[in-house]
Amino acid sequence: MGKSTALGSAGITALLALGNGINNMYKGFLTPLLPLLIQRFDLSMTAAGILTSALLLLASFGQIVWGQMGDRLGRRSLLVLGPAAVAVLVGLAGFAPNEVALGLILALVGLASAIYPPQAAAIIGQDEYRAQTGSNLGVFFVAGLLGTGSSPLVIVPVVVKLGLARLYLSALAGVLLSVILAWLVTVIPTDRSVVRNPAPSSPASVEWQWPIYALVAISTLRAATSMGFTTFLPVLLYQKGTSLLTGGATLSLYMFAGALGAAIGPRLATRWGARSLMLLSLVPLPPLFWAFVHTDGLLSLLFLSLAGATLFSSISLNVGLGQELLPELAGTVSALMMGFAWGIGGSVAIAMGALADRLGIIKAMDLIACVPLITMLLVPFLPATADRRIH
Repeated sequence: MGKSTALGSAGITALLALGNGINNMYKGFLTPLLPLLIQRFDLSMTAAGILTSALLLLASFGQIVWGQMGDRLGRRSLLVLGPAAVAVLVGLAGFAPNEVALGLILALVGLASAIYPPQAAAIIGQDEYRAQTGSNLGVFFVAGLLGTGSSPLVIVPVVVKLGLARLYLSALAGVLLSVILAWLVTVIPTDRSVVRNPAPSSPASVEWQWPIYALVAISTLRAATSMGFTTFLPVLLYQKGTSLLTGGATLSLYMFAGALGAAIGPRLATRWGARSLMLLSLVPLPPLFWAFVHTDGLLSLLFLSLAGATLFSSISLNVGLGQELLPELAGTVSALMMGFAWGIGGSVAIAMGALADRLGIIKAMDLIACVPLITMLLVPFLPATADRRIH
């Protein structure tokens, strides 16, 4: 029995989704360790925000470059390279002697973490995979969120028990995944072809221009809201007297709740429509985030979990709609929604750090909670046909 027959389309989809989770686990390693790094290198909140944004910006904008390379040159080699590269670089971060070296390594981590997602998302978005189930992209994003959520549970215990110098032990999963992908990559259809751009003056190009802009803007503002909270969530809890492990576990809870929302979202979208779900996923966010910041204990965790599930319930719709609007640029569109949008949104960590230094972290979080109010204004720019396209 050949590898292709043994694995099947569903198996390949599951493997690629697992890879997204592992890739995101490495990309998310910095946030739960921020309290420790702030102490070790005597960093201000602004400096911590700059380091975080540097990683996120390069991780995000890098996806545009890697996505275009995959569209034009083929995805297989990039698919194999990505997980091992980011895993090894995260391991090197444990040896950083100062904040400058740490910043350089984080920049490389960001670039390396950008290699895998646009290739895998473009492959999963192909018709032969989409035909298996209407929510494959949802599964892909769920795996990514679970990976991000697992990062504190994997990375923090290693550092707490063995020290930063043993961070390299966490690289095993990424290297192993690349080995598996190298063995199976020949049976993964990657649709290598020359990009056929629609002419700028064509009716299709004009018709979907503003919806694409709206989708990117919605993704960007969603990312700004999420990153504004998650970057300094462990710091807030650390200042309240919780341990590094507890802060990391709380961050994991938020991401796991987001994964649940991302899993349910595509099903709700088939019933209510994409535009309705996007709007309904934005309206409750300001009060939920505000309530989390201003309460304690189990009630606070409940509000945080609800906020995570609500925020991420519509995340896969952006990429799915974008790929259907511009199917011949699937890798580039995936990079725009996952990369460019989260890069711009992630840069809010710099502003968040500056606000926290000036106003205090609680007031800064209160301001970030208002961002979804702006995002709601963009939903009407999505075409009415979007509701039936997500079926």
